[in-house]
Amino acid sequence: MSKQNRKSGLGELIRHRRRSAVGMGLRAEAGGRVGAFTLIELLVVMAITAILAALLLPSLSRAKGRAHDARCRNNLRQLALGLHLYADTYGFLPPHQERFADGSRLRWFNHFAREITHGYDVMRDPAVPHWQAGRNAPYGYNYKFLGSARKLYSGEYERFPVLLSALPAASATIAFGCSNGTGTKEPHEVMLPDAINSTLPPEENVQRIGNHAYIIDPPFIPTYSADQEERWAYYEFASFLAPRHHGRANIAFLDGHVDSLEPAAATRNNRLWNGFDNHQTVPVMPDVPVNWPAHWRRDGI
Repeated sequence: MSKQNRKSGLGELIRHRRRSAVGMGLRAEAGGRVGAFTLIELLVVMAITAILAALLLPSLSRAKGRAHDARCRNNLRQLALGLHLYADTYGFLPPHQERFADGSRLRWFNHFAREITHGYDVMRDPAVPHWQAGRNAPYGYNYKFLGSARKLYSGEYERFPVLLSALPAASATIAFGCSNGTGTKEPHEVMLPDAINSTLPPEENVQRIGNHAYIIDPPFIPTYSADQEERWAYYEFASFLAPRHHGRANIAFLDGHVDSLEPAAATRNNRLWNGFDNHQTVPVMPDVPVNWPAHWRRDGI
């Protein structure tokens, strides 16, 4: 090979490596030297990346929230359908729980998991993924009007059995909803589906978010609930709807449709609770639970 050809080949090799270096994030400097990005250039890149992230993250967060909301609505829709399947099988709506002589209990979600939903997945709200389908569940049942098997002093059930036909305004009757239970204090106490009682002291248990959230209370308790010690979800503490999805609670109505309402708006009076689309149809008591939110109004008497 001639000397001129060797120089030509060497020059081509240098140019090839220089192009490769530039492609790997290096830059060719005057005189053929190859250097890294300067500090200013790196800072500019980092600033642009931070700006893009700031623009994209809220959109991603909103998209995640919409996905959680859609899945929650679907879960509630299936639970409402489950009520109808249960009623078709037994002739009445499910009680909130059954208590047995040995101290064990079967709550509505236990019945559903065994007979209707074949598991507890549908009873988990993706907005609070650590909450289990148990006594401190993410979804509450309108037990005061659809089925409460609490025993009154008289020995009768509080509100059981309840026929679907006894509730003429199904499209305006809450069946299930996102629930916060009796408290607001974190952390949430996880209770598995078969657990009966909390391991916390009662004065601590009642303050925890999610306590007794498997049931939800109306703003006014009916007069037939007077003859008992535990009038609300947990004695004098009521269990409320939760503003978990964009400040609103997802609610499944008795006819199967799902809507999203502000808890305070849904809890003004018993119109959306008693099955008649009229808050005056079922007589109520003026009792107020001790944990009633100060900024909520009641106007149902």
